[in-house]
Amino acid sequence: EVSGEIDRLYSNGQVVFRMAKLRPKDLLTVFLNHLLLNAGPYVDKPVKSFLIAKDDIWEFSPIDAPHSVLHRYLELYWQGLKRPLRFFPLSSFNYAYQLIIKSMPPARALKAARAKWNSSDYSKGESTDLYNSRAFIEQEGLKADFQEIALKVFEPLLTAGSPLKERGDN
Repeated sequence: EVSGEIDRLYSNGQVVFRMAKLRPKDLLTVFLNHLLLNAGPYVDKPVKSFLIAKDDIWEFSPIDAPHSVLHRYLELYWQGLKRPLRFFPLSSFNYAYQLIIKSMPPARALKAARAKWNSSDYSKGESTDLYNSRAFIEQEGLKADFQEIALKVFEPLLTAGSPLKERGDN
């Protein structure tokens, strides 16, 4: 049993505003609330959710089997309590987005994920995060089960949700 409160609810569903650029963790937060709304006993009809950010707008359609998706996320949560998961929000989202939405081959999607993992002259990559470098010392974070975990997390989100306008390069 899950209990809690979800705010920003309207007759058509959830509407969340973020007066800054959209981040993958914002999408995940709204999507998790969206799953809970669609799984909840108080919803008499499937609901939509919207995330409106400075640079993007996303819409999430009703979910047919929200309980199974929530179960999938709980399995990842429990795995993460036992060992560090190769889940890096920016790199993982970029990989899944390029693969699922842009229909890129896995090798090209992985190359796009590396652009978020590695630092450049213009941005700091997730590889420089202290926690990531400690958890995956002497290993590159995007190896092993990175691709599988990225898809487990973001495939349901990208299947139910979509940007209402074309995104630029992630």
